[in-house]
Amino acid sequence: MPLTPLRHAFAFLATCTACELAHGAEWSAQPAMWLYLDYDTNRRLAPAGQGEVPDDAGYMTLDMLLQSLTETDELDIHPQIQFQRFTRDDALDADNGFLQLAATHRAEKWSVVTKAAYSRESTLITELASTGIIDANSRQDSLSGEVTATGQLSERQSLSADVSYADTTYPGGLAAGLVGYRYSSGSLSYAYAYSPLTTVSLVGFGSDLSSEIGTASDDSGARLQVVHSFSSLLSMTVALGASRARVEGSSGSGAVWDFELTRRIDSEGKWNFSVTRDVEPNGRGLLIDHEEADLSLTRAMAPHLFFTATATAIRNADLIASLSFDDRRYYAGALGLEWHPRALWQVDFIGGYSQATEPQPYQFAHGWRSAITVRWTPHRWAVSR
Repeated sequence: MPLTPLRHAFAFLATCTACELAHGAEWSAQPAMWLYLDYDTNRRLAPAGQGEVPDDAGYMTLDMLLQSLTETDELDIHPQIQFQRFTRDDALDADNGFLQLAATHRAEKWSVVTKAAYSRESTLITELASTGIIDANSRQDSLSGEVTATGQLSERQSLSADVSYADTTYPGGLAAGLVGYRYSSGSLSYAYAYSPLTTVSLVGFGSDLSSEIGTASDDSGARLQVVHSFSSLLSMTVALGASRARVEGSSGSGAVWDFELTRRIDSEGKWNFSVTRDVEPNGRGLLIDHEEADLSLTRAMAPHLFFTATATAIRNADLIASLSFDDRRYYAGALGLEWHPRALWQVDFIGGYSQATEPQPYQFAHGWRSAITVRWTPHRWAVSR
């Protein structure tokens, strides 16, 4: 799909939805601003003895969520801009940002959600846990769109279809090994509400990737998914399936899965644990086998004070074992305190560790980080027409 039609779709989404919602809508705006300061002993996760640079950094982020609501429609406009500055590794200085648009139309038995987004980000953000290629002379530019339609077949049955497209480029990044690509995907899902607390779904999916250097890969498969709510606060998602992929003329198959256990927030805190294995696009211009485990915990210690903990383990590997291009493993964890001194303010203190390994040839990198984040979220502004 060429880039120009996607730009037209982006503009069409914004213009037509805004016109539709202009009458009788409630408009609101939620601004936010935060300042992040840290010290990192090896920000790029350079392998031992290959140029580790400890330095300080400061990020300023300006965020706004504009929303329009009617009885049947919703429009979200979400711009964000971020300024990154570094003391010793100033080659990484970057201005990042994104613009996301989402429009939802709801009828009695069906709904349609349309999304479009553009982002421009430093490779320090997009590649650290993925390819590991941190190139100060490049960035990731991405333009994407997605449409999801859901129909209610009966009181317990529903059918959902989703199609998406992304055009991702790395200007000037090819010399470092970063390859731009065009990625399209789609899925069809049938869901059955077995009980008020349990829903079973059967999902068929497929995707296709073509890179700027002519490489191609695709996959297709199916999975069975169960979502169960144990209570109003605790829920579980379990999915298991199989996928068959083709990469540069070679083919192979494997399992895909997802397990997630979530405790929603209340006065005591919240936590989430998830383990997934799926097929995803990668900055090397191919589909890859992506495995990830995540744990996050927020626990109340006193009024306005919370203990936080996060842990992540990621493995990105070739879908076809014989290719032997990629098998990168990334681990990160952090402990911290979250303090709410006043209604509109939040201050986070964090200490963390990260590590990356690659087997052929073996490389090991690690670093320590300490950080403070100050966040200000003013009151939401709202007006009705």
